[in-house]
Amino acid sequence: TQIRSQLFGVVYVLDEPSAGLHPADTQALLGALDQLIAAGNSVFVVEHDVNVIKHADWIVDVGPDAGTHGGEVIYSGPISGLQGVAKSHTARFLFTADAITKHTCRQPQAWLKLAAIERNNLQKLDVEFHIYGIGSQESKIAEYANNVENIFFHGSRNSNEIKEEILKYDIGLVPLKNRIFGAVPSKIFELMQLGVPILFVGSGEGERIIKNSKCGLSSKPNDYEDLSLNISIFKKMKSEDYVTYSKNCINAHSTKYNLEYQLKNLKSYLNLKE
Repeated sequence: TQIRSQLFGVVYVLDEPSAGLHPADTQALLGALDQLIAAGNSVFVVEHDVNVIKHADWIVDVGPDAGTHGGEVIYSGPISGLQGVAKSHTARFLFTADAITKHTCRQPQAWLKLAAIERNNLQKLDVEFHIYGIGSQESKIAEYANNVENIFFHGSRNSNEIKEEILKYDIGLVPLKNRIFGAVPSKIFELMQLGVPILFVGSGEGERIIKNSKCGLSSKPNDYEDLSLNISIFKKMKSEDYVTYSKNCINAHSTKYNLEYQLKNLKSYLNLKE
């Protein structure tokens, strides 16, 4: 309510606001932040996206490494001054053209397919796991997937390739065992955009969105009986009912759960001019 009164001098602290955004949408986010600053507020952002970092007026670089090898403020000042800090990894990515390591995509060697599962109230369920991405556990996941039937590790893929792959499947599973207050898994909105019905396992805001938009079915965490029931419902669903779920997903994304609509609402809430 105080924000709506157009008070200035407010301090906003944002934790990775660009997370889950398409690069093209980051510019719209930066525009909204600029309007907050122009209105006389201060914006502090914890961020790893170089495009957001380059947009900042002042940089505080914490490092030099991760975990117990970090925690030291190695630089605080305008972005130009960071270039001369030799032990800054951030500087390397901001000012060195070849700093980003290129990963070679490996072809998957095996599929993970679980057949006729009858455990934790699941009855004769057939499942395949498809894993995408890169990270610190990539090699372990790849090694495990290559030795287990029905797990398919795809490695790194760009967003368009992942979208094409997701469209091959009937439903998208979004598990959330521990509720995150004030946050919703971004996968919900990605599946909505593609028109893929959602099987959500969790509670809170994510569950409410799925039910209100009629984009899929929801089960409570650790309720395997209900999860098995929802899977069975999807398996036995008539084609016209499935198409209705798919259309509901696309409609929810185009009319409400997209960046343009959300930014418009945010600007209206903050009483910011276009």
